[in-house]
Amino acid sequence: MQCIIVIILVVGIDVGLNTSIPQLLMQRVAMTLDEATLGTSLYFAMRTIGTLMGAILLVKWSALKFFRTTIVLAIIAFVGLMFSTSLWMLLLCIGIVGLACANIFSIIFSLALQHDMKHANAISALMIMGVSGGALVLPLQGLITDATSFTAGLSVILVSMLIISRISYEFE
Repeated sequence: MQCIIVIILVVGIDVGLNTSIPQLLMQRVAMTLDEATLGTSLYFAMRTIGTLMGAILLVKWSALKFFRTTIVLAIIAFVGLMFSTSLWMLLLCIGIVGLACANIFSIIFSLALQHDMKHANAISALMIMGVSGGALVLPLQGLITDATSFTAGLSVILVSMLIISRISYEFE
């Protein structure tokens, strides 16, 4: 069950960032929409680089140690992202969050399958259903943004990261 929650939340984080990064850059540093969409491209480019780096680092590190380290790094960078008003700091934080979140899905998927190999097909199906996380997290983010502020709406992503971090310490 914990693995499904992590998958739902990490997909929600991706979808939430995908929709929020341009608005964040437009509000904080007065970019045009065309310029601000490059922030989303940066996020996904860093996720791609992070996946490659993860494949290399996971040869030397345990999956749990890597998972815990990267989610803490993502939280730190995201807090910086929430409060920064500098273009370069925002771009740096976007890049770090992309790097840090790149391997969470694959690590959790692997941990879930290792937990109960007899039910691998059922576990795979449940984990893939977790991809619906964007449909769950993003509306909550939108409701909070509409009711309060854009930064408060971003806190949904931060809370998602904190929950993932907490769950990472329940695996052994």
